[in-house]
Amino acid sequence: MFSYTKTAALLAIAACAPIVCQAQDLVGSVAQAEKLNAARKYAEAEKLCDTIIKKFNAKSKVTQQFEYLMPFYLWQKGIAQVQLKKYDAAVATFGLLADEKWQDKAMRERAKNAQRANMRDPRQAVGYDPLLTMSVFQKGYARFKQAAGDEDTKGDVSKFDEAITYLEEYLNLLEANKVSKAEREKRLNGQVCFLLLQSYLLKEKPDFSKGKEYLERSRKGKGRLPEDMVMRGLNTIIGVALQDGKETNADVLDLAHSALASLPMMETTTAAVNTSRFISYGGRASSYAQKALRAGDLRGAEAAARIMSTLYSFVPPSSEVMDQFGLQLQWMGTEENVSNALDRETGKVYNVRYITRIRSDYAKLIEGNTDPEAYAIVSAANVHLALGSNRLGKAGYQVLLDRYPNLVSKDKDGKEEKLGDKLKYQLAQLHYVTGDEAAGEKLEATLSDAGSLGDSQVKNLAFNKMRRLLKAQNWEALIPAAQEVVKLNANDPKGAAAVTAEFIITSAYFKLNKPEEVIKSGEALLNSGNLVPGTGKGALKKDAVENYEKQLFYFVMDAYYKLGAVDTGNYTKALEIFAKYCEKYPSTDVAENALVAHSYYLASDCLLKLSTTRGDEEQTKADIEKALEYCRTIGKNWPESPVYANAQLVRGSILCTDGKRSEAEKSEGIAALEEAYKASLKKKGADGKLSQDGRLMAANALYLLYSLAPEIPREGEDEAARMARTKGYADTFWQEVDSAGNVYALNMAGTQVRRSTDKVKPDDPGARETCDAALAKFREVILREAAYAFRNNKKDESLEEAVNSYVDAYKNAYDKGFRKLEGDKSSEDEVIAHLEAFGVEAGDKYFSAILRNARITELTNKLTKNKPESGENGEQSKEAASRYAEMLEEIAQEVRTMGREFKPEELTSSICLRIADNFRDFGGSIIDADREQGASYLNDANSFYDAVISRNTADSVKGKARKADALRILGKIDDAVALLQEVINSGTMSDPEVYFTLANCYKAKGDTAKTIEAGNNYLSKNGRRRTEISMLMADAYAQSNSEEDINNAIKTYDNLLQSQTGTVSVSAPACKRLMEQLWRRNRPSSGDIMGKDYIAPDRWLAWKTGEDYVKLLEGSGFKEKMTVAETRMFDEVVSLVREYGQDSTVQGEESKLRNLRARTRN
Repeated sequence: MFSYTKTAALLAIAACAPIVCQAQDLVGSVAQAEKLNAARKYAEAEKLCDTIIKKFNAKSKVTQQFEYLMPFYLWQKGIAQVQLKKYDAAVATFGLLADEKWQDKAMRERAKNAQRANMRDPRQAVGYDPLLTMSVFQKGYARFKQAAGDEDTKGDVSKFDEAITYLEEYLNLLEANKVSKAEREKRLNGQVCFLLLQSYLLKEKPDFSKGKEYLERSRKGKGRLPEDMVMRGLNTIIGVALQDGKETNADVLDLAHSALASLPMMETTTAAVNTSRFISYGGRASSYAQKALRAGDLRGAEAAARIMSTLYSFVPPSSEVMDQFGLQLQWMGTEENVSNALDRETGKVYNVRYITRIRSDYAKLIEGNTDPEAYAIVSAANVHLALGSNRLGKAGYQVLLDRYPNLVSKDKDGKEEKLGDKLKYQLAQLHYVTGDEAAGEKLEATLSDAGSLGDSQVKNLAFNKMRRLLKAQNWEALIPAAQEVVKLNANDPKGAAAVTAEFIITSAYFKLNKPEEVIKSGEALLNSGNLVPGTGKGALKKDAVENYEKQLFYFVMDAYYKLGAVDTGNYTKALEIFAKYCEKYPSTDVAENALVAHSYYLASDCLLKLSTTRGDEEQTKADIEKALEYCRTIGKNWPESPVYANAQLVRGSILCTDGKRSEAEKSEGIAALEEAYKASLKKKGADGKLSQDGRLMAANALYLLYSLAPEIPREGEDEAARMARTKGYADTFWQEVDSAGNVYALNMAGTQVRRSTDKVKPDDPGARETCDAALAKFREVILREAAYAFRNNKKDESLEEAVNSYVDAYKNAYDKGFRKLEGDKSSEDEVIAHLEAFGVEAGDKYFSAILRNARITELTNKLTKNKPESGENGEQSKEAASRYAEMLEEIAQEVRTMGREFKPEELTSSICLRIADNFRDFGGSIIDADREQGASYLNDANSFYDAVISRNTADSVKGKARKADALRILGKIDDAVALLQEVINSGTMSDPEVYFTLANCYKAKGDTAKTIEAGNNYLSKNGRRRTEISMLMADAYAQSNSEEDINNAIKTYDNLLQSQTGTVSVSAPACKRLMEQLWRRNRPSSGDIMGKDYIAPDRWLAWKTGEDYVKLLEGSGFKEKMTVAETRMFDEVVSLVREYGQDSTVQGEESKLRNLRARTRN
């Protein structure tokens, strides 16, 4: 209820003493009427006043004498009628106070005198003066109440115009200072403006301009608005601004917000008492804002949101309310018989029971971790989010989480739910949206236990974790995170979340260089049927499907390419993927097909790799031509692609290195290499300078140009010009693109060294100086690259190749005379000494191992050259044998030292293989003389082989093959065969040596058929040791007892004898074994001795074969050139010829043939 009754009562002069006269009831009834109104006995008050007023109207002498009391009764009657909702009667009653007679000075003075006689301070007497002007206000207020209605009565909006008339009239009196002092002190201007504001808004046709005018005047007006008026006014404003089913102009919402903003700050108690209203009104504003958004009314939505925010800002925190209520109850007391008490701080009177009940309600809210303020904050935050204001929404959630970390909500059944995790989750998402990734990630990290989150939130949380790890490029952790996303979205495998996670898993494996896993996961997704566009919020869009699929094709293709080093069949699989990719996405536009150039380049490389494994020359040629076609396609279509320079390098290499190419094609190749160099210079880093990738590419191009240009003259270019151009390539290389970590510097320096002695004589002017300078440059580059690799913890196998090339070039310089040997030193001695002083950084085990291996190689070469021969001079043989033993021990010491000092994990696979090979070769050379020591070396070799095998690289296959050879030497034939078959069955090994070792194993097992099979495989793969494998196969045939195998043995030995006659180390053993097999076969003669079909007996053929061989070598001077070992083998043949010649069958056949020859001559 508005407080105007109280206001009017204070202005009334009902406290005056009864006048002692005959009309005592006329006077006393004023106080009685006021008391009845105060007790809300409005009907009795009206009746009393009406009775007295009728007496006054009778105009008796008594009533006329006390007529000055009439305005007091009219006032009390009007007040009662307003409360009784008799608005028309009230207006009429208050209208009577406008009668001119009440303006009579004498009458007004009598009223004041009557007051003075009964007041402690007579100066405060005002008479009925305030009632005359206040009646205007009361008429306006009565019409306002009549128009607005209440919970029980529907209002008559037509009365607002009359209310406005009266209220504006009274406002004019106030502002013109034509009211009583009592009214001025009350400062009613603001209240009147606020009523006018509501009246103009609540009219059938609201006048918003007038409403705005009175809103502004209410702010400027004097006096504070009473709380009940504030809340009723608030209700009016919200009701008008946000009424349902009626279009509201955004101006009205702005007006409503301005009205709210003008409200005074409320005490905590007042705010607490009215919290339910704030929440209710705020909810209406929130609903309107969202409704306006859906309708596209952004301005209206924003205005409603401001209203909501202002309303919710009035809601006090529960803890503050509890503190304030506690103090109030201490001041006021809580006895049950106390209904009202004074708040000592604010001076307001409150209902104690009401305060106690509200405090109890708040206590329950706090105990349950719920809070009206929390509701207000989250509601406001959500509306701001709906409006697109992510930062305001985020601020709301941050405040909510800070104030209420343990917030709880209850459903309609009373079931509680903790909201802390959900708040953190929502706030984290808002951090992401507003660009504060770090804050979002930090907050999400606290949500490891997602039990209180909903299903969609758990999924989003997992997805965000995956996204966060993807951003951080934490590939190892990304895979299980993505797998969790797949698991959570198992019910929607075609949805964007699940497919994206599957794609990311493959991408992570790609980044981790795990090709097997890339193939497994990538092909699974490609073949799953899940890469299809869909509809709906969580579905994949067509462009996303295509983007994922294109990348997956490339990832899988690249994975097969990488595994091609282990199994060349994978190159074919990569090309099959490429074919599918091109068929589905044929566009050459990089805007549509970003990886198309990369895919073509990868396909060209696969073809080139395959071309080296083909047994068919035509297929090899076809592979190379197709690769060339792809490179030309790249050059034509994608000159700006990162692989453009690479493709030009390949194109140039193919055309320039194939000797069968035309001159035009070779010139095209040189042009392609020059184009590759230019394109490489365009590769810039973040600093705008040439990137390392570009530098290496340019270096490669210049190296190839320097290597190939001398053989490919340009049209009209003489040799001098060509050599000058070639030198220019090298000069440009060292001046522009050389740098530490540039592997092509090793190749360039090595090529320059070789060229310094190629087609040049040592005595040519400056030849020796050029050679020395080239060697010095090569050594300088090797040392620089070794230091770079060491400091960057890299193990580059090109460094190993460079050292081997350097050793060859250094030794070649001595062998060709570009350097002079000192004393009786050999070139091996010079190399060994040079390697010892080469220079290695302390702790650089990798480079040290390279040099040590090179030194062992040269020691072995020296050992081979100085192998002693047994001759007639025993003393000399002993000295040579002693030197040999010393060298052998030196090698053994080096091998043992390397085995102790170096661990496989510190070295590259190629170095490990070299060390293992040294152990194997040395162990194999001594195992017959010292079984235990030899076996020890071979076991050490297998340790290094095993390390290489475990790395699962291309070298792993070599490791298996060589380990099998070590096992063979150890006599573990079955283990060796099993390992070799594993290599062969995998289809990953093209080295013929696998079959050479396998043939030796089967020969040791006595399995002739498999020995021959392995030998034939070796020969079909163009193995280099054809003589050795042929001897091995012949020996295998000879082990058999079958006539066919013996015949094959005889044939194979005979072929060796005929083809290797001049190589005594081969022909002598072949001759001896041929003789033995012929003797063994012992086939008799056949045919007529005089006829052409005559075949001599085998044993005579055995003797004759040996005799002819001995005569040939003795007659041609070969015997004088034989080594001691060769002489020994030759003497064995001589001895066998002598032995077979004494056989009677041989002598008889020889006698018959001798007689036949004699008769023939005669």
